[in-house]
Amino acid sequence: MTLGNHYYEFDEPVRWFKAVGVSPSNAWWGDRRFDDIFHEPTTLNPGDHVHALNGGVWVVRADGAVEVGCFRLPKPRFEKDHGGSISEQSLAAMMAKCGRCHEIDKPSGQINYPAAWDRVRATKLPERLGNVDMERLSHATNISPLLQKLLDAASEARLGRAVSRSGATWRRIDVGQGSDPASLECTIRIDPADGDRITVSASPTERKVWVRDFGKNPKFASALKEADPGVLGLSPEYRNTMCTLIPEEQAADLMKALASYVEHGHVAAPGAPRP
Repeated sequence: MTLGNHYYEFDEPVRWFKAVGVSPSNAWWGDRRFDDIFHEPTTLNPGDHVHALNGGVWVVRADGAVEVGCFRLPKPRFEKDHGGSISEQSLAAMMAKCGRCHEIDKPSGQINYPAAWDRVRATKLPERLGNVDMERLSHATNISPLLQKLLDAASEARLGRAVSRSGATWRRIDVGQGSDPASLECTIRIDPADGDRITVSASPTERKVWVRDFGKNPKFASALKEADPGVLGLSPEYRNTMCTLIPEEQAADLMKALASYVEHGHVAAPGAPRP
């Protein structure tokens, strides 16, 4: 295998941002105006290949089509990057490590990678579109696969009904949305009537769901401890008073515990009588 170049076949669907054209940005350096690379939110499907090379990351679809793009959107051009950034190549390796894809041999045929970039640069788009169409990204029919898993688990647990009955509100935040568009996390955010906040987040680079308690007195983790996580079907890892990690495959049971907490203020075992 060529040093530094790695090739993967995806086994699970994952969010992918396909580069489709260039848009003149609002960023200048002297008299030079920068272009933004405009992306289309799509999905990597099982059987698609990712070629993580020294010069960038490309997707070769199952039908042979070649695309260039990224797993996460870039930050604004002049925004400071605190602590450094994980490369797209490293993200692909992390997805392989947690089983979203597996490494394969270098393809035997010749692939014209520069042609994919040439098509992007040749596609001139209107000014100031940014990196992605946020309206399309927010559309209900364009949900990332991992967020859809969380929403399916929430639906099974009737979390929406619990939220409504308690007077709380909730919303979904997909990859590329939220305060950090460069984050790979997708999130379900619940704002209870008491002013605290709970988020349930997942990322394709790991197999843990992050449950975060925000507020002066985080309560959900405490309620989970007071109940019997084993009876609930959960294997929680209490990182600290604010953060609890749950295995991804236990998302449905997590949502049931969360629905019980949001509606009744405590966590009940599935099927247990509720007040």
